[in-house]
Amino acid sequence: MKFFKTIVFTCLLVFAALVHSTPPSFDDDLRRFASSDSVGYSVLISQNGKVVYKEARGLANIELNVPMKSHHIFEIGSLTKQFTAVAILLLAQDGVLSLEDNISKYIPSISTTKSDVTLRHLLSHTSGLVDPINDPEFLETRIQENVSLDALISQFKNGRWQHVAGEQMHYSNVGYSMLALVIEKVSGLDYKTFLNTRIFEPLDMHNTSKASFNLTSGKVTGYTFDGNDPWQHDFVNLNWAYGAADLLSTTEDLSLFTHALMQGKVLNKEHLHSFLSPVLLNDGAQRQGSFTYSLSPAWNVDAISTSGSTLGYSSHSIYLPNSNTFVVVLSNSDGVNGGSWIPPATVAGKLTTTLLAVPIPDYKYVPIPDISASRFIGNYEMDKNTLRKLSFDKGHYFYQRNDGPIYPVIPMGENSFYFKDTLSHFKINKPGTAKRSMDFYNFLNSEPDNALLVVRK
Repeated sequence: MKFFKTIVFTCLLVFAALVHSTPPSFDDDLRRFASSDSVGYSVLISQNGKVVYKEARGLANIELNVPMKSHHIFEIGSLTKQFTAVAILLLAQDGVLSLEDNISKYIPSISTTKSDVTLRHLLSHTSGLVDPINDPEFLETRIQENVSLDALISQFKNGRWQHVAGEQMHYSNVGYSMLALVIEKVSGLDYKTFLNTRIFEPLDMHNTSKASFNLTSGKVTGYTFDGNDPWQHDFVNLNWAYGAADLLSTTEDLSLFTHALMQGKVLNKEHLHSFLSPVLLNDGAQRQGSFTYSLSPAWNVDAISTSGSTLGYSSHSIYLPNSNTFVVVLSNSDGVNGGSWIPPATVAGKLTTTLLAVPIPDYKYVPIPDISASRFIGNYEMDKNTLRKLSFDKGHYFYQRNDGPIYPVIPMGENSFYFKDTLSHFKINKPGTAKRSMDFYNFLNSEPDNALLVVRK
């Protein structure tokens, strides 16, 4: 199956130019999202393994006024999962396990009840295992407790299987902790040693390691937000995210890994293809994601991306396979409490649009007279399961999808609106008529989702 399309010629010219010069617009992008006196961002863009842009902005420690530097180390959250998945595939490549092995082969006392669960199911988040690690209540009451890997899995291996394996995707951190246990049992090495021996040391990733309670030289302080005010996150025991979100790294190390992986220097062709192929469900439906990556295009260009976060840290990376280009953004802040946090995905996305030289809106406020609100508001139906609602109250517009959270949206033209600190926006066609519709541009998609006004009779 041919997974990647051919990139347009104009984009190739842009990438070629990058090798010779650093467009100042990358600096503009970073300044747009990061101030010099608050939480920071470390960004890197590389092509064919060579760094074409590397910069840091903001503070590594706000209290001590320590500037962020490109060599600083961050918790990378769920970017950890790609390393766990690669470790399992290395063991499959070695012939000492199969992705079709039942998990009960490695955790004998497990009871999945719904169906047989394989390593492939755990890798693709289709096992049916549901865990509470990201639930607000768990984060408030349990995340500070000490826990071993065996104890973690014992707590969640039974009674947490919500659907037949392969029936649907349901994100699970504990599923990746189970995979970490499999790595240890099969290899005879602990998770940390296996990654060091097979991945980090061979690739000269000297600043990547498993998080611990030991002090790590060069690691930045993590912050969350209370409204607009940053404050240090509470103590977190990353053993709860064993194999799922417990690694530390830098932008340069992540670049080394990604280029080596994508060029077949870590996994052979067969297992790399398995890693990057879209997930298939039992009914044959194909998901727009592989084991750990999203496979959604970036402005009609093939892209492989992933995000991560822990309490106080967040990350996002985008790999463009047709030009062997990698964009990564690490931040020492999170979105747990909302506030002034700007997702690294937004920063990485904007850098990517600059890289591709594609046209995007200015995302600047353009006032619309309040009297015009009735021309835009209404419920717009995309399909039988998706209703996009645009409302207006006290001089402000609000957006809601189905019964989900309500977000303020900002007018940026006669009939266009955007979400603050994101690259998502929408346009109302034929405003003021019963035939109006909404074109919704999600993140880096060049083609909008269209929704039609629901006219109540």
